[in-house]
Amino acid sequence: MSFPIQVKKKKIIWSGDTVVLLSAIIEIKVAGVNTPLDLSSWGQWKSQWRPTKDSDEYLELDVIVNEAEGRIAVVSTPSVTEQMLCSGVWDVQSVDGFGNVRTWFWGKTTWDLDVTRDG
Repeated sequence: MSFPIQVKKKKIIWSGDTVVLLSAIIEIKVAGVNTPLDLSSWGQWKSQWRPTKDSDEYLELDVIVNEAEGRIAVVSTPSVTEQMLCSGVWDVQSVDGFGNVRTWFWGKTTWDLDVTRDG
């Protein structure tokens, strides 16, 4: 398996909504059987969204990891999606016990307005 893995389908960001950018289980083949990758040696999980990959402007995204199941989720909360006023890019990274940084996934977003609001 080669990293980072591109999430090919663009996620539509509706301003003010909770958006799950990624929910994945990382698997490896062990004796010909797909087995969840043990992520317990990886920490300092972090994900950011930027208008462009070279932008200094960024928003922090929530990363939820189940180490034993090899599951990673990246979530943008309503207070964050309200600030995403254009299309953009995101990725998720972590650091292993030796200090090596790995980018696991990356993807693109497209932005749309919301319709329903308070007041």
